[in-house]
Amino acid sequence: MGPSPWPPAERLPHLLSPLLLCSVLPGLALAQSPTRPSFVPMTAPDPTTVTKRAVRSMEAGWNAPDCQAFAAPFAATADFVDIRGGHYRGRAEIARGHQGIFDSIYRGNLVSMAVADARAIGRNAVVARVTSTLEAPSGALGGRLASTMTLVLTRACRRWQIASAHNTLVSPSGGGRP
Repeated sequence: MGPSPWPPAERLPHLLSPLLLCSVLPGLALAQSPTRPSFVPMTAPDPTTVTKRAVRSMEAGWNAPDCQAFAAPFAATADFVDIRGGHYRGRAEIARGHQGIFDSIYRGNLVSMAVADARAIGRNAVVARVTSTLEAPSGALGGRLASTMTLVLTRACRRWQIASAHNTLVSPSGGGRP
């Protein structure tokens, strides 16, 4: 019988640590000790800070206009529902859809976004409400439009991304609170 294809048992924890961190145990950080690895819970970042990072990227991408920058904070498999109810699945489709509107109905428009509130819903998820104001210089959508966006952000392998976004046009006579 030849040598074993498996690494020595004492090396297994060190070889498996990166795998565990990014797939089996996201949200835990590995603290290596000289004798054996130990798992230490990661401190949760502030939900508002996490959301502001994503919103700044979206806003800068819109105002550039750069569809790839707009879509960058979205997960590869994210869902996005626009103000008309159109559904886009995945970062690539979200980018393509936004390029279409940057080239047509929203050409030359500027948007400003602000995080209204954000809260953690577990260690690896945040739900947030974002307000948005679109300044349209002319055209059928000329003037100022307001929307409210609900975002769900998730963390995997220490990276936060938007998993879902739903954008709703705020009507001038709309109910609820801003």
